[in-house]
Amino acid sequence: MPIAVTASQAIVLGTPNANQSSAFRWLSPILIGLSLPTLFTLVFLQDSIAQIRTLILLIMIIALAISIFAYVMTVLLPGDPTSLNVIVSKRHIEVVLTGPFAATKRYISFEDVATLRTTVRYDDDGYSENVAELTTLDGEVFTLAMSQSSVEFQAARQAMGLVSRR
Repeated sequence: MPIAVTASQAIVLGTPNANQSSAFRWLSPILIGLSLPTLFTLVFLQDSIAQIRTLILLIMIIALAISIFAYVMTVLLPGDPTSLNVIVSKRHIEVVLTGPFAATKRYISFEDVATLRTTVRYDDDGYSENVAELTTLDGEVFTLAMSQSSVEFQAARQAMGLVSRR
């Protein structure tokens, strides 16, 4: 039975609430990374402890380097798609990419979508997994593990105009 989708609804394929920041799973390594400059300075640069200004400056420079590294990693490695939100009222798809430090959203217009289909992917051991595959007109492919039923998937395709309404 097809799902009727109104213009104000959004269809979520993938993990709901995937657009929340994933930084909390990296909180412990980040705190360790920020405390390491202090420990490094206290252990190896004991002469700089005499002047507190130099100590603070060294800690701030090392913390700045760690922050720049985290930002560059977020920009260069946006992450894997965790959710495709089909927003009918705005006629676009919100692709949520979850990386190690942040969740990023990309918006793709319905007109820029070439296909939205399900395929079977096999891992190295030969186990199969159903995945949703969104392909844009530019040739960019977003692969997402299928956690929804085929009825919801067909409703998303119908809302995007990829299947004819019966």
